[in-house]
Amino acid sequence: MSGLPIILTPQGRAALVNADNTGTSGLRIAQIGVSDSAAGVAGDVLQGEIKRLATFSGQVVADDTVHVTIRDDTSAVYGMRAFALYLEDGTLLAWYAQAEVILEKSAQAILLLSCDIQFAGLNATVLEFGDTNWTNPIATPSVYGVLKLATATEAMAGESGVAAITPATLRLALNARFGDGAPSGFVKGLLNLATAALLRAALGLGSASLRNEGAGNSLDADMLDGQHGAYYHDFENLTNVPAFAPEVHEHTIASVTGLQSALNAKAAVAHQHSAGDITSGTLDLARIPVIPAISKVDAMTGGGTGESAWIRLNADRANGAVGGSIRIGSDGSVYFTFNDATTVRFDTAGQMTNGTVPWARLSGVPAFASSAHTHTTLTRGSYLTGSNYNGGASTTWAVDATTTSNASKIVARDASGDIHARLFRSEYASLNANIGAIMTQVNAGGATDNYIRPSTPAQVKAALAMSIADVANLQATLNAKATLNAAVTFQDVTASRGNGTGVIYFGNGSRYLYFDGSKYQLVSAPLLVGGTVTAPAFAQSSSRRYKRRIETISASDALTLLSGVRWVTYRMRADGSHAAGAIAEELADGPLDFVVTRTNNGAPDGINYQPLFVLACAALRGLTDRVSALESRA
Repeated sequence: MSGLPIILTPQGRAALVNADNTGTSGLRIAQIGVSDSAAGVAGDVLQGEIKRLATFSGQVVADDTVHVTIRDDTSAVYGMRAFALYLEDGTLLAWYAQAEVILEKSAQAILLLSCDIQFAGLNATVLEFGDTNWTNPIATPSVYGVLKLATATEAMAGESGVAAITPATLRLALNARFGDGAPSGFVKGLLNLATAALLRAALGLGSASLRNEGAGNSLDADMLDGQHGAYYHDFENLTNVPAFAPEVHEHTIASVTGLQSALNAKAAVAHQHSAGDITSGTLDLARIPVIPAISKVDAMTGGGTGESAWIRLNADRANGAVGGSIRIGSDGSVYFTFNDATTVRFDTAGQMTNGTVPWARLSGVPAFASSAHTHTTLTRGSYLTGSNYNGGASTTWAVDATTTSNASKIVARDASGDIHARLFRSEYASLNANIGAIMTQVNAGGATDNYIRPSTPAQVKAALAMSIADVANLQATLNAKATLNAAVTFQDVTASRGNGTGVIYFGNGSRYLYFDGSKYQLVSAPLLVGGTVTAPAFAQSSSRRYKRRIETISASDALTLLSGVRWVTYRMRADGSHAAGAIAEELADGPLDFVVTRTNNGAPDGINYQPLFVLACAALRGLTDRVSALESRA
């Protein structure tokens, strides 16, 4: 199979970045997982994964292509629809899935799949494979590998660059191009001729087959009656041309070349038109003659029935002045309009009914003598009335020392000097929704400028003289989450169980860390530490009461198990530290699988080295016995 478009996972792409974030790092593919499901990947797990194989090999055959050969010689039975590439640390690098079965695996058969995997957006040269001893890539001019035989269709098309042609398919390709059995012996002889003269001689062609056309050459094969084509382009060289009698006809200005531009170049000629000839348009003001002064106007009427007669008087508007008018209404009233805005009206009785007359313009105004008077003091039980309250209705407020809930009562002071008011409403916005009803007196400018407003949290805390230590039995729900790399500071967190022992719950409460009075216990949860763990001693529960099926390990069995372990040195990706040990993926699914710890999705993750130490002790005991036996023979 060739060109499978494999999908790179986000965690796989992240693994490509080196520790310094300056480029890509080499990746080693350690396992290939196979699945009979076409569902693909969910999170970091290949859906329906059947098993993971370490029996595979790979080779980079192009910048974006890797040839992979997968082998499964177990008795497993499945139909492979998907596979995934896993790195040494269990990271899912990439995956491919399709609806149809890629390959069927039976119990007696060996699964052997060779395919080209094409990566989009990834330089395949950064990938390494665990076992490169055997592989079957497609052969190219630069890669040794396997070639497929071209079909007849592929051979005749001549487009494939990875298929080999056989004599049979070559003959089909030649017949399709030149004809069956072609070329003939005669044509083969022509193909061997080295010059055009030899080819003409072989074909029996003389010098008449030479082409020597064109003006100025010795041959006139391109002439007509001894003349070249240019001669007949001139009308005067033609004979028997018919004569055409002139006939009256018309041409538009656009049809006559240069006529419009010639007319446009003509100078304008002064001329006149009588007033009767002008029936449309607007005359310039300068063309209208000056009307002589009118000394008397007997009457001016409007344009129709019921319309008033008027005279428009305009001042020199060009110099900023405005005009006015005199108009006689249909009822006989006279209207004087000044400055195009103010209008004064006189009715038929001569009374001014519109407009304003300044007080200084009035005459005959009577004089009023001043009169002494008093106002009654507002006392208890009196009433204030007004009309600008409650939607315009007249409302009475009683000035009375009472706290009765009545819409008409306002603030009052009783005989004891206490102030009574039905309601105080603050115009300030609440500073905290939880304490909006708590008010604080504010002294803004001395004893005469005190007021109250909603309290701030700091004012409430100061008024209660509270500190953090004083807050007890408080419950709060924290919904805010700190962002990545944000600085978060906590006070000491103290929690206790009913029996007085400290406890911290995780998740749903089924797993927790607590101190039972003598030791700390972590229940039902593994402890994962990214750094170095230092302790004076480690003790593992080893009492017989915790165990069953206790069997002795023979020295030979221990040696056999340990002989299959590949011990390596390595550097940690996280901090670059140098360490030694084994690889969990190499021990998984084998006789030492019991020492491998796994992630939640079942991927190999870590190694419990204590059982390996026990096996080493058992093997050492056997070796010691053998050494003792050899020494006794010496």
